[in-house]
Amino acid sequence: MRHVLLLAAAGLAASQPVSAQTTTGYGSASIQAVRGCPANATTACDGQGTGQGTIQRNITGGGGVVNSVAFDAGANGRGSANVAFGGLGLPEIKLDVYSGTGTRVSNTLFAWQTYTWNGPDEFDILLNATFHIVNSSTDGSSGAKAGGAIATAGFAIWNKADFLSNLSSSATATDVVSRGYLFGASPCGDFEPGDAGPRASTITSQALSGGANQSIALSQTNCREQTLTIGNGDEFVIAGFAQLTGNRGGWADATGTFTIGLDPAIGAEAQRTFASSAAFVAPSAVPEPATWAMMAVGFGAIGAGMRRRIRAHIRFA
Repeated sequence: MRHVLLLAAAGLAASQPVSAQTTTGYGSASIQAVRGCPANATTACDGQGTGQGTIQRNITGGGGVVNSVAFDAGANGRGSANVAFGGLGLPEIKLDVYSGTGTRVSNTLFAWQTYTWNGPDEFDILLNATFHIVNSSTDGSSGAKAGGAIATAGFAIWNKADFLSNLSSSATATDVVSRGYLFGASPCGDFEPGDAGPRASTITSQALSGGANQSIALSQTNCREQTLTIGNGDEFVIAGFAQLTGNRGGWADATGTFTIGLDPAIGAEAQRTFASSAAFVAPSAVPEPATWAMMAVGFGAIGAGMRRRIRAHIRFA
């Protein structure tokens, strides 16, 4: 039985959503939240316990939506959340977050894309991802103290039918947020063998060290098979999410983007095969297959991922 993880998100009232609704093969949604912090500044502000209730909350997006939100809670905090569907139609998420001196602010965005495989049988798909933090503050320890900042991200690969059994193609923003486990927020071990769970699910979370150009890497963790193999006609979903949390004046700028891509370990020829054989409907003009192939080969080597099953820092609320 999956554990519905509570991500430390809960939103802000003053938002300005901008979205384009063109198809239900993809979608995105975001949730922003401001919580109070304990009066004692040395006590961890982790979104739990006395004095840490939700002050403001905002949810936007849904099926067929390219989500873009700017929010401003005045002295309590601010930030922005944006998604684009870039090379190969994969989500690219940009976030920032700034918390007030007495608040905890979380900013989370989920996104997914649906594919039909028109290539040869027995193609072994392998993804990785990177969360580039342009700059951040730090509390020097857990991220839950004054000046702290935390980054969390994940991605998952699903059979389309299993994904849609949990989330319809016309899902509302609230539907998406309430099923955050679909996007990599719940590790493989949270699903029983009989569950319609993901074929791969990866998540990592860490307190930021502060300063410029921090990079967090994630690599694919397969759930029930050593190699994730797709065949001609298979339909599948690639889903991902990223979250930034600031505590008591903490802040983080990840407008350098959370990106998911093909792992260079599969080789240039396999990347070209994926680029020319994975059909999807994108929100904007789709590049020709040759352009896809160039994009695929151009995905940077991200390195071995951090494969920790994280629960400590994440809450959806």
